[in-house]
Amino acid sequence: MGSNIIRKPNRFSETDVLCELVSEIKALPFDIQLFCEIKVERHQKRGCRFDMVIFKQKTPIIIIEVKKSRTANISSNQIKRYSSFGIPVILCRGMNGIDECMDRIWAILLKIFK
Repeated sequence: MGSNIIRKPNRFSETDVLCELVSEIKALPFDIQLFCEIKVERHQKRGCRFDMVIFKQKTPIIIIEVKKSRTANISSNQIKRYSSFGIPVILCRGMNGIDECMDRIWAILLKIFK
């Protein structure tokens, strides 16, 4: 009965992309911690909620914003606000954008851990 009601989605959600990206990041050979949905109160009169933040010990080193597809809109104000923290911001646009996102993460981590 339930199998007739539950249908496979036609496309990936932002959560699907986030889960795949978490899996890829967790497999990296660096001493890092990854946290999702990091909330920052009252930054520039507005709060921020980062999709993902990579930490080296207690220091945030990369902010990652995840969108469900390459065509998903992102506000330039959002990226400016995130960039104001002085930490690299990486935008991952959909499942097809994960490889590009991982390349950027690798490049940043190699510089930090050299």
